[in-house]
Amino acid sequence: SSADDIWSKNLKVLSCVYAINTTTRKAEVFLGSVSEAGKEKDRFMSPRGLAVANGLIYVSDPEAERIAVFKEIDKTFVGEIKIKSPQTIGVDSNSGAIYICVYTGKGTAELVKWSGYENGKEICRLTLPPTYESGTHRIAVDSTATPVKIYIPTLKWKTGEMYCYEDVGDKFIEKGDPRDLKLPWVAGPRDLIVDRQKEELYIKYG
Repeated sequence: SSADDIWSKNLKVLSCVYAINTTTRKAEVFLGSVSEAGKEKDRFMSPRGLAVANGLIYVSDPEAERIAVFKEIDKTFVGEIKIKSPQTIGVDSNSGAIYICVYTGKGTAELVKWSGYENGKEICRLTLPPTYESGTHRIAVDSTATPVKIYIPTLKWKTGEMYCYEDVGDKFIEKGDPRDLKLPWVAGPRDLIVDRQKEELYIKYG
């Protein structure tokens, strides 16, 4: 088959959000459709980032230039944010603010704070350090911190770099690398997540 046919088939598989039963380990389509990609309310072109807060699921879909929002309990579509090239996302469960990593080029990105999905607006934007490789920006939001902290690794194949930014309302303040740089860190961070209850940051390397 042609390259277009192969892409079309793969796109259908990539146009869904799956839910995995941790007991049976079976995956089922939770949002979207395997048979149909699209830009309408309950369809996706190629979803990327995913965040869950206060009973809502946020899904970024860069090809549709939007973040779609659904109720977790019944999958009802409740709204969307129109924004160009949204990738990884995080949500402050207290204020409802949404933090969006948007790509501006190959290996370049910006961090955007959005006030919320209901009649929301952009609050501020910060240019992130380049990764020199497309698709490697990740973000983890710690909404239990005061002020809210956003962690971002930038270089996948090196021992650095990693950044922490604080949200001080109408701008982001860089707080430097949160790691103990005296330790022998291996190949740079690939992904990360915050445990809000334990107040710990988990980082995936290699």
